[in-house]
Amino acid sequence: MPVVGGFRVLEWMAEADLIDKVPAIVLTSSVNPGDEEKALALGARAFHSKPADLDELGRIVHRLATEWIL
Repeated sequence: MPVVGGFRVLEWMAEADLIDKVPAIVLTSSVNPGDEEKALALGARAFHSKPADLDELGRIVHRLATEWIL
């Protein structure tokens, strides 16, 4: 995210009492091993690394839509 980082968004959602009302799902290109733990600790419901393969990205998005939206 170019202006505000994802961790800050999660912090803001928690401060605004939204983290339990709006599921935050992280889809990231980060390869930092501590990012998943940090995101989940901040209230994210799921954490996924963006795959290089477009088909795999489609599967992740479909799975997220099935689990969290539908």
